[in-house]
Amino acid sequence: HEISTPLGVATTGSSYLLKQIKRIKKSMYEAKLSKMDLVNFIKKAEEVSETLENNLLRAIELIKSFKQVSVDQSNLNIRTFSFKKYIYEIIINLKQELKKIDNEIIVDSPENLNLLSIPGIFSQIITNFIMNSIIHGYIEGNKLIINIKVKIVEDEILITYSDNGKGIENENIPKIFDSFFTTNRENGGSGLGLNIVYDLVTQELGGKIDCESEIHKGTKFTITFKKSDKINWIFIET
Repeated sequence: HEISTPLGVATTGSSYLLKQIKRIKKSMYEAKLSKMDLVNFIKKAEEVSETLENNLLRAIELIKSFKQVSVDQSNLNIRTFSFKKYIYEIIINLKQELKKIDNEIIVDSPENLNLLSIPGIFSQIITNFIMNSIIHGYIEGNKLIINIKVKIVEDEILITYSDNGKGIENENIPKIFDSFFTTNRENGGSGLGLNIVYDLVTQELGGKIDCESEIHKGTKFTITFKKSDKINWIFIET
C-alpha cells in the first residue's frame, strides 16, 4: 500500500499527461493551436511533471528503506543513522501487520539525533516490541496506541516503549525475559521475542531494560544505554 499509492498517483498523472500531449499535438497539426492553449498546456504539464517526480521519488525512498531495514536485520555492522527516521522505516516495514488492527504509533525523538551503532539490533528490538503489542497486547475493539520516546539524559540515552494494551499479570513480569516463557502459546507465542530483546539490549549493546505493566492499562519498557564502542550518538546541525 505504501508503494502502490505514490505509484498509482504517478501512473494516473502520466496517463493524463500523455492524453494532453496527444490533444495539443492534434491541435497543432490541424492548425487550431492557440497561444492560450499552449500556455495552459505548459502550465498543466509542469504541475503534472512535479507530481510525477515527487511520487516516484517517494516510491524510491520507500523501496530503499525496505531494502535497508532488511539488510540491517541480518547485518551487525556499525554505521551512523538518523534514529527517528529509522524508527519510521521499521514501522513502514510492519504495515502489513499493523493494518490488521486499529492503531496509532507516536514517535517522540529529537529530529537531529543520529546514532553511531548497529541499526539491525534496533530494528529487531522495535520489531519485537511492536509485534508483541499486536499479538499479546491488542484488545479487540480498542485502538492500540503505541508511544516510542527517545531522550538523552546526561551521558545516557533512554528509549521508552509503551502501549495501552492488555498489560501483564504482576506475577509474570519477572519471567517475561526468560527463554520460552509465554502466556499465549495456543495462539503461536514462542516465548522468544522478549528474550531476544533482552539479550540484544544487555549482551550486544551493554544496556539495561526494565518493564512496568498493569492489567488493562498497558505495558512500558524502558531501555537505557551508556556510550560504548557499540553505541554513541551525536546531534547534527539542522
